Amino acid sequence: MKILVIGKGLAATGLVWELVTSEHRPKSSELIWVGPRLDKRDAQNCALRSTALVARQGISSGISPLGDLLVHSYELAKIFFENHTTGTKKVVREHYASSEEKREQLQRRFDCLDYPVKEEAYIIEPLTFLSQWHEEIKTKGPHIEMHDDLLGEAKEGIVQGLKGEYDYDILFDCRGSSLKDYNLIKDNFKKSPGHYLIWNHPDFDHSLKSESWVLTIDGHNLIYHHDRDELILGGSTQKDEMISPAFDQLNDQLLAFKKLRPQFSNLYLNEATIMTGIRSKAKKREPYIKEVTPGHFLVGGFYKNGYTLCFGVAKELIKQAFLNEA
Repeated sequence: MKILVIGKGLAATGLVWELVTSEHRPKSSELIWVGPRLDKRDAQNCALRSTALVARQGISSGISPLGDLLVHSYELAKIFFENHTTGTKKVVREHYASSEEKREQLQRRFDCLDYPVKEEAYIIEPLTFLSQWHEEIKTKGPHIEMHDDLLGEAKEGIVQGLKGEYDYDILFDCRGSSLKDYNLIKDNFKKSPGHYLIWNHPDFDHSLKSESWVLTIDGHNLIYHHDRDELILGGSTQKDEMISPAFDQLNDQLLAFKKLRPQFSNLYLNEATIMTGIRSKAKKREPYIKEVTPGHFLVGGFYKNGYTLCFGVAKELIKQAFLNEA
């Protein structure tokens, strides 16, 4: 049996990882993994253009299917990050609110009377983390064939690429927002551009630079990476599919953090690099997982939760695909 996975982002990488470590994958199967090289210049490679923060965020089980999946995925992600530390850092995240009403909502969500509300979180350097993850996958067995290529649509068990064609028995297409470009998804699925700011060697009090940390106000994050002296603010979200930066949203967020901590008074919008990532978003913000034809699965819609959902979705998808063969 030939299993073809398309994509090199989080959905595809999480899926391939699960395929090479899962008991559900057929023993005699051949795994082919094809996608473009990791490149931060590609806005649609949202895995590399992300603030890359993972936390439970006060989400509880038993309230919604998405909440249950996020909680389960976070627990899986936590185990993975504790055992794979290249490109990851465990930090304390402090939550603040801009009004008394929002403060009460925040404390109810976390079931916590303390303020600021604190939780554990993981911050990630995307390219370092994903590159190392890909390298580790290569060591997991002889039946993994990897190619850097750009592919078209699947037709009758074959996908044509720029460098050749790839046949399959089962296909997992994990091209994120690009799935819409290929007109593969007819349902409620759209691109959702987001923007964030990066300051390299930011100008603020050195007493705040002794370790990595995350500050959050009303869900917006200020993330400091100590090891590379980098500050990330964001992000913003466009209501349509326009990719032009939302300067007003980012400036409002920056002003809120300056109000919270006067040490950030020397941070200016025009001194930061503005980054854009194009996420994919499906109905109710739930991941899009669909078998469009027998053995042909489309996977996307991770929206803002790619570094969390890639673990839980992979497990559920592989159980669904190979339950009869396991």
